[in-house]
Amino acid sequence: MSTWPLKPMGVGGILDQIFQCYRRIFGRLLLLSLIFIGAIFLVAAVGIFGVFLTSGNMRGFGGLGILGMLLIYIVLLGMVIVCYASNITLVRQSVLGQNTGLIQAIKESCRRFWPLFGYSLLFGLGLLVVLLIVVGIFSVLMAGFLSGGPGTYVIMTVIGVLLGVPLFIGVMYLVIRISFFFPIVMEGGGQPFGNSWRMTRGSFWRLLAVFIVINVVYIIILYGGQLLALLPGWLSIVGMILSLFINIAISPIPIVAFTICYYDLKARTEGPDLQDMISATLSPPEEAAGQTPVINMEG
Repeated sequence: MSTWPLKPMGVGGILDQIFQCYRRIFGRLLLLSLIFIGAIFLVAAVGIFGVFLTSGNMRGFGGLGILGMLLIYIVLLGMVIVCYASNITLVRQSVLGQNTGLIQAIKESCRRFWPLFGYSLLFGLGLLVVLLIVVGIFSVLMAGFLSGGPGTYVIMTVIGVLLGVPLFIGVMYLVIRISFFFPIVMEGGGQPFGNSWRMTRGSFWRLLAVFIVINVVYIIILYGGQLLALLPGWLSIVGMILSLFINIAISPIPIVAFTICYYDLKARTEGPDLQDMISATLSPPEEAAGQTPVINMEG
C-alpha cells in the first residue's frame, strides 16, 4: 500500500515523509549500508595494497602505480553510484507501495549504471569547476587580507562575509537545480540536467530549507554518536562500536530526503502520471473491485 499523499507538500510534510520512510525501511537501509561500506573499504584496502606490491616501493610509485590508483578510484566511484542508486530504489519502492527484496533492488539499480556513471562524472566535474572559481575568489580576498594593514583587515572581512553568503547560496542554487538528474537517469528520462532544472523551478527555497534541517539533524546525531568514544576506560571501546553503528545507521538519511523531495517535485509537475504510477501498484483484488487507494500517513 502506498503511503504517498498524492499532492504537493510543504517543508513540514516533506520532513514527516522523510522520517516515516526512514523508519519504515530502516532494516533494509541499514543492511544495504553495511554491505556497501564493507565492500568499499575492502576494495580500497586490497587495491591500495596491490598497487604498492606491484610498484615494489612502499614510499611511492610510478606510472603503473598511478594507473592502478586511478582504476581503484573508478571502481570505488562505481560502487558509490550503485549504493546511492540502490538506496533511491528502496525509497521509491516504499513510496509506491512495493516490497521487493534487497538483492532485487541492487540489480534494478545496476540496469542504468553506465548512464548514471557518465552523468555523475559530468556533475562532479561541473561542481569542481564551480568550487575552484569560489576558492579562487576567496584566495584573492585572502591575499589582500594578508598584505594589508589593520584597516584592510576590517574591510576584507566585511567583503568576505558579504560575498560569502551570496556565493554559498549561488552554489547551492546550482547544485539543487541540477542534482535531481540522478533519479531521472534511473527512470530512463532524457535531458536529465534540463529536466531537473525544470522540475525544481520555484522550489529552491523549500528544498534548501529541507536540506538544511536534514543536515543539521544528521550532524547533531553524528557528532553526538562520536562523543560515545570519549567514555572512560573500557567503555570507550563500547562507545566506539556504538558510534560506528550510529554513523552507518544514519548514512542513508540524506539519500532518503533527496528521494522524497524528488517525488514531491514529481507530484507538483507530473501529478496525474505519479498518481497512475502509484495506482498501478495496487494488488489485483483491489484493482478489480475498483477501490480507491488508501493513503496511510502513519506508515
